[in-house]
Amino acid sequence: MTSTYTLPSSSATSTETLVPPASPALSCSSSLPDVSSEPIQFILPDIIEYCPFELKVNPNYPAASAESDAWFDSFNIHKGDKYAEFHRARFGLLTAMSYPEADYTHLRNCCDFMSWLFAFDDLTDDGGLRENIEGTKKAAQIMMQALRNPKTFRTEFKVGETLRSFWERACETASQGTQRRFVETTQLYVDAIYQQVVNRRHDEIPSIETFIQLRRDTSAVKLVFALVEYSLNLDLPDEVFENQVVRDLEQGANDILTWANDMYSFNVEQSKGDTQNLVVIAMNEMGLDVQGAVDFVGDLIMRRIDRYVADKELLPSWGPEVDAQLAQYVAGLERWVIGVLHWSFDSERYFGAEHERIKKDRIPPFSFLPSNKLPFKEGRGERAKGLTEIRGSYYNPVTYTYLNELLSDWGEFVDGVKFAAGSFTLMPPERLKSLIDMVHSHGCYVSTGGFIERVISTSSGDKATVVKYLEACKEVGFDVLEISSIGLKPKPEIGILFGAGGDTEGLEATGTRDSKWLIEVHISLSSQVVESPDVAHMLNFQRAEAFLKAGADRIMIESEGITENVKNWRTDVVSSITLALPMDKLMFEAAEPAVFQ
Repeated sequence: MTSTYTLPSSSATSTETLVPPASPALSCSSSLPDVSSEPIQFILPDIIEYCPFELKVNPNYPAASAESDAWFDSFNIHKGDKYAEFHRARFGLLTAMSYPEADYTHLRNCCDFMSWLFAFDDLTDDGGLRENIEGTKKAAQIMMQALRNPKTFRTEFKVGETLRSFWERACETASQGTQRRFVETTQLYVDAIYQQVVNRRHDEIPSIETFIQLRRDTSAVKLVFALVEYSLNLDLPDEVFENQVVRDLEQGANDILTWANDMYSFNVEQSKGDTQNLVVIAMNEMGLDVQGAVDFVGDLIMRRIDRYVADKELLPSWGPEVDAQLAQYVAGLERWVIGVLHWSFDSERYFGAEHERIKKDRIPPFSFLPSNKLPFKEGRGERAKGLTEIRGSYYNPVTYTYLNELLSDWGEFVDGVKFAAGSFTLMPPERLKSLIDMVHSHGCYVSTGGFIERVISTSSGDKATVVKYLEACKEVGFDVLEISSIGLKPKPEIGILFGAGGDTEGLEATGTRDSKWLIEVHISLSSQVVESPDVAHMLNFQRAEAFLKAGADRIMIESEGITENVKNWRTDVVSSITLALPMDKLMFEAAEPAVFQ
């Protein structure tokens, strides 16, 4: 027995039944299918070779793209690594491949549009709007206001202002029909993006059919097709766009490039835990493995290309003048399809520095290796689970250059950097601030470590000294302190051992203590050290729960007595802790290679 899938269509006469690879089992899971439980390797189908459309590149590309980049940079939307990553994607090249016949002015404006589109896409896929339902709704409203009142509307939302600026200039030459279609399709786009954010927030995986309908709008392809008219100064009558064959061609081109995009971006999106991808949804609904789902999507694309070619033969005639413009428009749809296919391998957006090799052999790098997938890091300290904090200087010095290079290569897997033993107090203030700013540019928070304990002990608990220390930490840019703070995130450290981190005599015996004791622990400082009532209140919380209720961002569980200075690791302690305290509020110290390996 085989299961069949009917490709959604706006036309009852063009419905096609597709038979996927044999695997009729259905899944009702609402989370990402497990693609990391065993080594996998998948090969991408050669859609470029199969696609019959001709690739062209606009000769105005270098100058128009450079001018557009300078314009976009003036809004100061991206900084540091994000800036470099955004420009490595080569959106100007995509524009030149998609609008190869546009003159310089129109190509430049289309480059501006492309920068806006991907900046907004990044916000909703990877950034602050990824699961922010209310924020996405507000952003959508701003976008539509920018389009409806480009001459008078202004917004402090920089991405919205780029759209307004582009659209104000585009309206100078765009026909009324083009303008209306662009605004209408943008409304469909932002509405669909909102629904996608809702799905992601609630961890909902739609059916294949539902997702394909939604994806036709979240892809923003309808917008870029409206700009085909603009780029060529076309003025087609409404009756052309109301014709069913023309609609079928638009929908076919939309499906081809959108499904291909899901296939090419799968490796990136599944690593972020994103379920809003056709490959993931095919795995979930049809019980396929990765290669089976990729093959299924590839087969869908090739069949869709065949149907597009057949539909094109059915185009009616509206007379020589309209037919000539329509031929340009249809060619523009095809330029977009083949342009996206090539650009996906000619930029680093989906395949990184290996994009040229992957275009040749169609195997993503290291896709054969199993890996633990982390939630995507949206910003400084924004990952709720799977955090990794590194520390230094400790046994070896950690310099600006060393740390910058380390985070440039592996920053996606690092959430925080902690100074050890108060080493930051020995640095010149301007150098310290520069180092902290650099770490921030990689999306990581910076912690002082537990140096406040030394501040308290050496000042005899003087409140003024403690407050001055906290304010100095805030001034240079620290985000986290180990105990408490003024306007900063506290992160208490709790150990299962008395004197954890200090004298290790007799630690093995102490490490056999009942793990329930951990929940009762408090940071032990001698009573004579803490003379100020306010400081005493800050340091004498009796339970881990009390730290959290008092505003602690996370509880760090030290390794002493669990994996360090014990004969056998206390895995029972770890279990007890995770049962008693919220998982997203816990961090465990892994101070030795055997632990973090």
